[in-house]
Amino acid sequence: MYHRSACEAADDTLVELIDYCYRKFASMVRRCDLLPDGAFIMEDDKSNSAKSLANMTKEMEMEN
Repeated sequence: MYHRSACEAADDTLVELIDYCYRKFASMVRRCDLLPDGAFIMEDDKSNSAKSLANMTKEMEMEN
């Protein structure tokens, strides 16, 4: 992304990528705010095991 032509070719894709990253970050911050002191987000979350992540569809990944 150091060349003007690469940025121009990316067009709206960059805007969508930035929006996606922002929404994920905001979701993580919101989840952290709801946790009691000293707790971790992934502590009791069994939905992120290797098997369940491997079996996710692309739509399911985007929702998480």
